[in-house]
Amino acid sequence: MVPPPRSVADATRFTPTGPHAFTRTSMPVAATATAVETPQQRTARLREAARRAKLDQISTVDKIIVRGRVWADKAHRVVAKSLIGATSLFLPLFLNQMNGCGREGDA
Repeated sequence: MVPPPRSVADATRFTPTGPHAFTRTSMPVAATATAVETPQQRTARLREAARRAKLDQISTVDKIIVRGRVWADKAHRVVAKSLIGATSLFLPLFLNQMNGCGREGDA
Protein backbone atom coordinates (compact mmCIF):
# COMPACT_ATOMS: atom_id res chain seq x y z
CA MET A 1 0.00 0.00 0.00
CA VAL A 2 1.50 3.31 -1.13
CA PRO A 3 0.99 6.34 1.12
CA PRO A 4 -0.79 9.28 -0.49
CA PRO A 5 1.45 12.10 -1.78
CA ARG A 6 2.10 14.84 0.73
CA SER A 7 1.00 18.37 0.17
CA VAL A 8 3.49 21.24 0.22
CA ALA A 9 2.21 22.35 3.61
CA ASP A 10 2.79 18.87 5.04
CA ALA A 11 6.21 18.54 3.46
CA THR A 12 7.52 21.76 4.99
CA ARG A 13 5.74 21.54 8.29
CA PHE A 14 8.72 20.15 10.21
CA THR A 15 11.45 21.85 8.20
CA PRO A 16 13.37 24.21 10.48
CA THR A 17 12.98 27.68 9.00
CA GLY A 18 12.32 29.92 11.98
CA PRO A 19 14.77 31.60 14.34
CA HIS A 20 14.62 28.58 16.64
CA ALA A 21 16.17 26.47 13.88
CA PHE A 22 19.39 28.46 14.02
CA THR A 23 19.86 28.55 17.77
CA ARG A 24 22.75 26.57 19.12
CA THR A 25 21.91 23.39 20.91
CA SER A 26 24.14 21.90 23.54
CA MET A 27 26.20 18.94 22.41
CA PRO A 28 26.13 15.75 24.43
CA VAL A 29 29.10 15.24 26.70
CA ALA A 30 30.17 12.14 24.76
CA ALA A 31 30.65 14.22 21.60
CA THR A 32 33.36 16.42 23.13
CA ALA A 33 36.86 15.28 24.01
CA THR A 34 36.52 16.23 27.66
CA ALA A 35 33.64 17.55 29.68
CA VAL A 36 35.61 20.55 31.01
CA GLU A 37 37.06 21.66 27.67
CA THR A 38 37.36 25.39 27.08
CA PRO A 39 36.39 26.88 23.71
CA GLN A 40 40.07 27.55 22.95
CA GLN A 41 40.99 23.94 23.70
CA ARG A 42 38.12 22.71 21.57
CA THR A 43 39.21 24.93 18.68
CA ALA A 44 42.80 23.72 18.99
CA ARG A 45 41.66 20.09 19.12
CA LEU A 46 39.42 20.44 16.08
CA ARG A 47 42.09 22.30 14.10
CA GLU A 48 44.65 19.61 14.93
CA ALA A 49 42.20 16.88 13.87
CA ALA A 50 41.52 18.71 10.60
CA ARG A 51 45.26 19.17 9.98
CA ARG A 52 45.93 15.48 10.58
CA ALA A 53 43.07 14.47 8.30
CA LYS A 54 44.45 16.75 5.61
CA LEU A 55 47.97 15.34 6.02
CA ASP A 56 46.66 11.79 5.79
CA GLN A 57 45.40 12.54 2.28
CA ILE A 58 48.88 13.58 1.06
CA SER A 59 51.17 10.79 -0.12
CA THR A 60 54.70 10.33 1.25
CA VAL A 61 56.25 11.28 -2.09
CA ASP A 62 54.31 14.55 -2.13
CA LYS A 63 55.46 15.31 1.42
CA ILE A 64 59.09 14.73 0.40
CA ILE A 65 58.65 16.96 -2.65
CA VAL A 66 57.17 19.75 -0.54
CA ARG A 67 60.03 19.56 1.96
CA GLY A 68 62.55 19.53 -0.88
CA ARG A 69 60.98 22.64 -2.34
CA VAL A 70 61.20 24.41 1.00
CA TRP A 71 64.91 23.58 1.32
CA ALA A 72 65.58 24.53 -2.30
CA ASP A 73 63.82 27.86 -1.75
CA LYS A 74 65.93 28.57 1.35
CA ALA A 75 69.15 27.62 -0.45
CA HIS A 76 68.21 29.82 -3.40
CA ARG A 77 67.61 32.78 -1.11
CA VAL A 78 70.99 32.32 0.61
CA VAL A 79 72.85 32.03 -2.69
CA ALA A 80 71.04 35.00 -4.25
CA LYS A 81 71.63 37.24 -1.24
CA SER A 82 75.27 36.15 -1.06
CA LEU A 83 75.82 36.99 -4.72
CA ILE A 84 74.12 40.36 -4.34
CA GLY A 85 76.17 41.12 -1.22
CA ALA A 86 79.45 40.05 -2.84
CA THR A 87 78.68 42.10 -5.93
CA SER A 88 77.85 45.21 -3.95
CA LEU A 89 81.01 44.74 -1.87
CA PHE A 90 83.54 43.99 -4.64
CA LEU A 91 82.11 45.98 -7.55
CA PRO A 92 83.40 49.37 -6.29
CA LEU A 93 86.83 47.83 -5.66
CA PHE A 94 86.91 46.29 -9.12
CA LEU A 95 85.80 49.51 -10.81
CA ASN A 96 88.35 51.52 -8.86
CA GLN A 97 91.10 49.13 -9.95
CA MET A 98 89.99 49.25 -13.58
CA ASN A 99 89.86 53.04 -13.46
CA GLY A 100 93.39 53.15 -12.03
CA CYS A 101 94.74 50.94 -14.83
CA GLY A 102 93.70 53.47 -17.47
CA ARG A 103 95.55 56.34 -15.74
CA GLU A 104 98.85 54.50 -15.45
CA GLY A 105 99.05 54.06 -19.21
CA ASP A 106 98.58 57.80 -19.83
CA ALA A 107 101.44 58.88 -17.54
